[in-house]
Amino acid sequence: MNSSKENEKHIINSVIRLIDDVVSYFDKHVDYVNDLNVFPVPDGDTGTNMYRTLKGVQSRIQEQEIFTIGDLSKVISLAALYEGRGNSGVILAQIIRGLFSCLNETLDWQVSNIPAALSTAKDKAYSSVSEPVEGTMLTVIGEISDKLNDFFSETDTNLENLLTSLYDFAQKSVNDTPNHMQLLKDSGVVDSGGYGIEIIVKAIELSCLQPRSLDASVTVRTPEDSGNKIKQALGDHFDHGDEYGFCTQFVLISEIDETVLRNKLENLCTSLVVLSEPPVHRVHLHTNDVDDVMSNARKIGEVQDLSVEDMEKQAFGSYSNSTEALNVDEDLVKMIVLSSGEGNKEMFLELGAATVFSLSPDSNPSVSELLGLFKQFESSDVDLILLPNDKNIFSAASEAAKMTKLNIKIIPTQNIGQGLECAAEFDPQMKLEINEKLMLEIISNIENIFIFPSARNMSINNTDDVLSGDPIAMKSGAIIDSAKTLDSLLVKILKSEMNLEYERVIILIGKDRIKSQVDDFLSKNVESVVKSNIETYYGGQDHYDYLVSIIK
Repeated sequence: MNSSKENEKHIINSVIRLIDDVVSYFDKHVDYVNDLNVFPVPDGDTGTNMYRTLKGVQSRIQEQEIFTIGDLSKVISLAALYEGRGNSGVILAQIIRGLFSCLNETLDWQVSNIPAALSTAKDKAYSSVSEPVEGTMLTVIGEISDKLNDFFSETDTNLENLLTSLYDFAQKSVNDTPNHMQLLKDSGVVDSGGYGIEIIVKAIELSCLQPRSLDASVTVRTPEDSGNKIKQALGDHFDHGDEYGFCTQFVLISEIDETVLRNKLENLCTSLVVLSEPPVHRVHLHTNDVDDVMSNARKIGEVQDLSVEDMEKQAFGSYSNSTEALNVDEDLVKMIVLSSGEGNKEMFLELGAATVFSLSPDSNPSVSELLGLFKQFESSDVDLILLPNDKNIFSAASEAAKMTKLNIKIIPTQNIGQGLECAAEFDPQMKLEINEKLMLEIISNIENIFIFPSARNMSINNTDDVLSGDPIAMKSGAIIDSAKTLDSLLVKILKSEMNLEYERVIILIGKDRIKSQVDDFLSKNVESVVKSNIETYYGGQDHYDYLVSIIK
């Protein structure tokens, strides 16, 4: 291997390691960022959205084969486009895209190039927001960029001086955010998104200069007066009867120009952020009329990955938490999940699982293992709900439940697809019996199909010969179809099954498949009217390359 290729490989590995360190470090500070969240809506999810964006980018990198810096930059840019979550996450995604668009296709990743990369990131971030507001993460990335460019014009520097100065600039900018926005000053906080940027900058500094110190915490920022000012602002909001509306996010597939798209949407909403790499547009907005927005969006192109969150409920949850009317430590029910695959585990945790027990591909958990899982909750006065996600575990789970004093309901989920749909209905503040009733109703409306290679030669319906290793599809315990490739069988199944009535289809992608390749194959081989109701997720489960859940 020549020195140029070796240098390129070193840069790629260094950047991937840096991203891993940033994700890990940010994870330690998510709650601190959430606690400062008052703008644009005090729904307490800024840290969560920024973390999910970073984690999403990291996951997509892990799914791809990367050989050149050009590959890396393109993967990161596209990952950020798809993975931006929430107002803060989408702006962060644009910052990431700006950094890597400037550094694309060059081996000259020198200290001297960083100011230009930050300038591009700043410009892209501001351009993505219809009505930029100062005192936010936009201000912080803008001031960091401007100060770094001034710093470079005045002195020669090395990487250590640059990163140390960068963090100093970030801290000072975050400290100053209340002077740009009265709401922050009245609430006794700095901007939460800006604080998130500060944490990322610190993570980069530590990763590059002091990797052994990554366990150290950045300066912890907390609301003044124990958060009473935020509580007062929220109380005033609810007293006045105002409404925050719905946080709406989606991907739009259309050849429309970004400016034209923005013009079509901006009168229908607030907090509009658009990231575009035609034909893909990532859209984030706040609205009181989701149907009106989506009706207009669907006239423009194909809508994918739609997410709608009731910000009024989220804000009320934050308010209730702050007044101790609703405390996470006082949950009525905890949810325990048995699952396989890192992607599936992450989704269960996001849906509220207290713990996820990772199943072995070769053996089921014993009664004693399950009993140990239950006993960790015996010190708390809480009921448990268990999603076993495998019918072969039902018996052991029932035996373990009898051996503990806890009140445990075992939901008969036979696979991870059923489990995820049940978990989506989970509410820790509702009684155990209500959660159980909702989940049992959900199970009855789910049909699952499993796609995987055959372990032996066989025939289907005495007509189709299947060789060992050929992909087969199984439904209700019976083999229903086969094909020569996994992807072609997936499309075949989707087209045949979706002639029936259904609400949506979830595809969990197994550990040996790459989500981006699956999405690309589906986009080329499944009609748009069908594809619009399909959601794909990297589950990483063993045994099944595709687990298809059809929700009726």
